[in-house]
Order: sequence, then structure tokens, then C-alpha cells
Amino acid sequence: MPFPLSNPDACVDSGLKCPLEKGESYRYTATLQVLKSYPRCRCWSSGSCRTRTERTSSASRFPLNSVGTL
Repeated sequence: MPFPLSNPDACVDSGLKCPLEKGESYRYTATLQVLKSYPRCRCWSSGSCRTRTERTSSASRFPLNSVGTL
């Protein structure tokens, strides 16, 4: 299930200074809205960063655990 980001361009209003340099470390944080209609689940998600020409430059996979509302 895709989760669209409110700001899908990491080079705009995210604190990153583009273009990114090879060999450097960067931190990018995204916030996703979790609706009450989403089921509780434990699953894996993935994300990728793409260049402006749509070439994938990095990808990651991470666990998600939806446990309810706060």
C-alpha cells in the first residue's frame, strides 16, 4: 500500500542541501499520517531515494508496528 508523502522532494524544505555528495551521511525524516481506518499490523515497509532523472540512488527496508492511537 503506497503512503504518499506530503513533501516527496527531499531537496525542498527538508534541511538537506542538494545535490548530495557521495560518501557523506545524511538524515531525512518523513512523517506519515496514520488514519484510524488503517488496521493494526506488524509489517515491513520500504523506501527509496531517486535522483531527479528517476534513477534509484538508495533504498531501505524497515519494520513498522501499528499498535493503535495514543
